[in-house]
Amino acid sequence: MKYIFYTALFIALFSSCRNNESRSIQTAKDYLHISNHLSTVVPFVIKVSEDSTYLKQLLSNQSDTSFSCASFNYISGDTTSMEGPIEFEIDFYQGCVDNDGIAKAGLLYCILQQPVSNIDAVCQVQFDGFKISNDFFWGGFNLTTKDINKWKVITTDYSIQSVKKQTTLLDTLLFCKVSTNSFNSLDDQFIISSKGLLNQSVEGYSTDLVKIVGCNWFSQGIIELDIEDQTKQIINLGAGDCDNEALLEIGAYDFVVQMN
Repeated sequence: MKYIFYTALFIALFSSCRNNESRSIQTAKDYLHISNHLSTVVPFVIKVSEDSTYLKQLLSNQSDTSFSCASFNYISGDTTSMEGPIEFEIDFYQGCVDNDGIAKAGLLYCILQQPVSNIDAVCQVQFDGFKISNDFFWGGFNLTTKDINKWKVITTDYSIQSVKKQTTLLDTLLFCKVSTNSFNSLDDQFIISSKGLLNQSVEGYSTDLVKIVGCNWFSQGIIELDIEDQTKQIINLGAGDCDNEALLEIGAYDFVVQMN
């Protein structure tokens, strides 16, 4: 009888540890997933909103197939002088594969006060049925120009809805463009730092995250996650390779996490 009791106790403890471990890894994957999605949209909005002549051309032609599969639709504002608020939509229709190789659908609704190449310029973005792969976006973000090639991003009720669950992220980020290829914007590179709150309970801090526009994932940097009553998690995103793997460190244990 004692043997059966201790065997059952060992199995229960082992299962509990495995479940906690699985939840911890899933937390890291959720943080990476929702952060990666945001890092895909922000550089896109910056490119569209940096130059008033370029935006005017997009709205006039309603498209730029060399840049995106979306349609650019004028709503309101003075497109003659391009001064004051310009309201427009970026429409990915029922779905198309954009030039970065990512499937997008739905709308980005934008209010641009002035080109975001100007200091203190603001662009407000709301998601309207917007979707990347199988994830629907809710809420939006405000983008403010802080310096040349430097933008502050604050999320507003930002969340993604996958097939099985909803994940929320309250985040403040700083995007710094460090390299630009005028011939191919997919080579543009950003350094990102952030302080976020996942699902109102997990605090995340990141420094020197590297995002190359043409890469679906962060390719470099460190993220630290503070989870109540748990060991701090450290996510190492590598040294510049464009792949979907990250190393998750929890105490003395290391796990390979795949970003999707």
